Amino acid sequence: MPDPGAAMQVDRHGLGRCGRIVTPLIPILAVLLLAPPLVVRRGDVSIVPPEPLPLGGYTERRDAIALPGGDDLRARTIVLEQGTTRVALVSLDSLTVPGSLSREVRARLPSDVVLVLAATHTHCAPDSQMLNDRMTMKIPGIATYRPRWLEWYADRIAEGIREALVARPESGPLEWARWTPRYASGAWLNRARRPGAKPDPTAFGLWIGGRPLLGVFPAHPTLNGAEENRRRTDWPGQWARRSVLAPFVGAIGDVSPAPEVETADGAAKVEAFAHALQATMDKARRRAILRPSLSVSTAPVRLEKPSPSPAFVETNKVPEPLAALLVGKFAPTEATVLVIRLGEVALIAVPAEPTAEIGRAMVGDLAAATVIGFANEWIGYVLAEDDYARGGYEASLALHGPQTGRRLVEAAKQALLSGPPLRMGRLGSGTR
Repeated sequence: MPDPGAAMQVDRHGLGRCGRIVTPLIPILAVLLLAPPLVVRRGDVSIVPPEPLPLGGYTERRDAIALPGGDDLRARTIVLEQGTTRVALVSLDSLTVPGSLSREVRARLPSDVVLVLAATHTHCAPDSQMLNDRMTMKIPGIATYRPRWLEWYADRIAEGIREALVARPESGPLEWARWTPRYASGAWLNRARRPGAKPDPTAFGLWIGGRPLLGVFPAHPTLNGAEENRRRTDWPGQWARRSVLAPFVGAIGDVSPAPEVETADGAAKVEAFAHALQATMDKARRRAILRPSLSVSTAPVRLEKPSPSPAFVETNKVPEPLAALLVGKFAPTEATVLVIRLGEVALIAVPAEPTAEIGRAMVGDLAAATVIGFANEWIGYVLAEDDYARGGYEASLALHGPQTGRRLVEAAKQALLSGPPLRMGRLGSGTR
């Protein structure tokens, strides 16, 4: 006698033996169809302080007050909202984002908003160490903590985020792409700055309704040198002005920008760089995000006790006990990796300046993942263990020992694994 339940048995393709989709799949399909829509909003405010301040990034300026004029520094916010999940992803024209700034901004927002506050790392914005409540010792060329400016920046940034939370939603399909930006000559836009470094030459972008939403590229924003003492947003700000996107930097710890003409002045270098980024972005092969489900996951980074590297002692010519005192006072003791998932896309926000090698290890074989550096805190440069041992400038600012690279990767993997599976196998990049 035939088994009356045979028609409901499922083969390896998920179909009943009679070729029909079986009942257990119906609730899954219902969940997908009934999922709340994703809402995308944007905001954009100026963060130019009301008086000139010393710029951060180059100690050669020796605390000089910035000259009048320059670029309009911005805090550009993307709000992603779906159901009860709300994320404010902020691109800040700043050198770094101290943890004290993140905490103060977060305290001014609704409690349900997840904050990712990421610096563009421009070396021509007011020194962000003025916003760092750990920076109470004086180092030549670096500003010390000033509570007044922490309050001012926190108020201004939070105001922009609150405006974005109620801004008019944008509509249209969501898309992503990875492409390799090049100058007309065919040259890449970035290059290694440490022995053995292998920069990722690709950029990553998101679009909504055909309009650029965000862009990520791995290169230091140092096309303007130490001789520039006016506010400058460098290539991220110029890219944003060209396309109204929120710009971010990726794994740039050992990656320099490659100017089209080495002998050009800073403004010309920035213009050519941003032009190449945008021109190639316009031609990038975009892929639709068919089910843009939004989720957030986090994982702590296991940090060793802050300690000066041998390179720190050598570079700064200070006795080891004094070096230990300085690093112990300045370096943060906690850090978190935060992953924003948008369908198949994963934005890995890290509180650090990782090298290209560490960035590749975090992304692994994921097809649509990218690293956003300088997010919510700055624990220093993060290098692989052998690179740490090599010494040099970057190693001198690796503040938690040689295992930090491995532990940052572990935290990223943990955050990635805590959500739904992501598409594996990196897709080809390029232009259409």
